[in-house]
Amino acid sequence: VNKHLFVRHKNKLVKLNPEDVLYAEAQSNYTVIVTDKEKYTVSTTLGIIEDRLIQFGFLRIHRSYIINLSKIETIEDDTVSIGRQAIPLSRNNKQELMNKITQL
Repeated sequence: VNKHLFVRHKNKLVKLNPEDVLYAEAQSNYTVIVTDKEKYTVSTTLGIIEDRLIQFGFLRIHRSYIINLSKIETIEDDTVSIGRQAIPLSRNNKQELMNKITQL
């Protein structure tokens, strides 16, 4: 299994480790992939990104967001915090998120 992704960034293909991706956000026909160091805008829909990232421990938590489950810091009623970013959590996706995490 290929453990890396390549994204087109400034006329080059850049190798990304899925573990470094915090989340991906849909912006009309583009998707912004966010890491600690960089944001990559790719001309691919969030659905296609979701299909590629799901195997690496990602989950769609809102129609416009896919998150790396290992990067979650806090979960509130309708938001998930990753770093300094509060990401909306839709009611429809909340139960699936709760099923994927381990609670004590």
